[in-house]
Amino acid sequence: MPVRYLSSLPLTLVFALCLQACSPSLGEPLTLAGCQLFSLQGVTELTRDRVGEFLVAEGFCLAEGRRVQLHQGDEALELRIAVKPESRDDAGYVGVAKAFAAQLSGKALEGAPVDVALCDDVFETCARTSGFRWGRYVSRGACGLYVGAGVDHELGERFLALIDDELGCKEARAFRLERGASSLDLYVVLEDADLQEQGVYYQARLSAGRASRVLFDGAPINVHLADSTYVSTRSAPAVDLGPMVTRGACTIFQGEGLTPEFLTRFVGFIDLAGYCNDDPRVYRLSKRDTGWHLALALQSEMSPKTQQRFKVALGLVAAMLRGGVFEGQATYIDLCNPVFEDCESIVGPDLGNSFVLGTCSVFHDRDIAGALMAKLRRWLASERFCEDAEQLLRVRREEEGWAFHLAVLKSLEGSAELKTLGDRISNALSEAVFGGAKVRFIGTNEALIPHRSNARPLSGEP
Repeated sequence: MPVRYLSSLPLTLVFALCLQACSPSLGEPLTLAGCQLFSLQGVTELTRDRVGEFLVAEGFCLAEGRRVQLHQGDEALELRIAVKPESRDDAGYVGVAKAFAAQLSGKALEGAPVDVALCDDVFETCARTSGFRWGRYVSRGACGLYVGAGVDHELGERFLALIDDELGCKEARAFRLERGASSLDLYVVLEDADLQEQGVYYQARLSAGRASRVLFDGAPINVHLADSTYVSTRSAPAVDLGPMVTRGACTIFQGEGLTPEFLTRFVGFIDLAGYCNDDPRVYRLSKRDTGWHLALALQSEMSPKTQQRFKVALGLVAAMLRGGVFEGQATYIDLCNPVFEDCESIVGPDLGNSFVLGTCSVFHDRDIAGALMAKLRRWLASERFCEDAEQLLRVRREEEGWAFHLAVLKSLEGSAELKTLGDRISNALSEAVFGGAKVRFIGTNEALIPHRSNARPLSGEP
């Protein structure tokens, strides 16, 4: 279901007004398009004109006979609205009037407080309440933001520019931002049907985290999903994942301890492996006391069977990163929710050094000479071993020679076809790479990763 943000409340309010003539003591009225506006002593002409323009622009005066009066109090401007008796004690009507006062404040009076009174025909107050204090209104495209205490107009404009960059402002989106004693509060207004949407919640926390780093010097931000009157329904801290880079379909957030050197190595690895060619992926890479952690944001749940195979495959990816990027240091892949919380870690086994060649992922013992590995690369290229299907290989030194491991389909294990293939590969490697030394061919996944009763092959049938 698409998310429906609210840019503002409907401003053509159904104020059912009495149409009797005014008492002369009410002052000379300003006649607008369909309504009359009275102002008492203390209300400046500028304020009166701004309120009048707002009433016309927002459609308040479309119905003939509507009448309001302005009174400047010590702490707030009071907007007095003449209404029928049955509306004066209506809680829903009063709530709409409070929101109307807040929008008048934010859009016409630069955030100056406005209270509202529901009155009889001669503007004697029947019910009075404080308007919502949302702050000054800032807009960009279809995005709207009320900036409250501690956030100035310029910061509000920069915040909306960031939202436009991340989410776009072609669809209506509504926010409120204010600074408290120890943190900022960001309210994201949603329709009732979307208030429980987890995807919206995650995105709001990520956008707020980026705003914290880019605009507010890392200040903490509490994110609130709010109803149409900016009342919080659920809240959580913003999430700052750090600076990000993009590579093809991948987004990579730079976490703690990551240096430019290792970021470059990692990007080179995913380029060679083709991980960012198709489906979008979101990663966060960081270095901790336990080792390297590559967090992967999961966008949807998987079945237990699919999840198990996925974890086995990621264990081998972690082993490749350990041997080919992170110099043998412990490497974990963390499966996380979209804000990188509630993670489950998969540690990569130490299978030696590694490299990617075409469609081959190759592990090898660390003490094998570079010249010998160069021969192996040339042989793989000459045999076109790494041009079509993905291959998983491992080369190990043994007492009587060498072991060459190839991950194969489970259906091929122990077959005559695999024995024939193994003999041919062993003979060719012995002659072309290992100087006539014995080469033992091992065609099984279990030689690449320790066997577990619940493990599944990387490739092949379940």
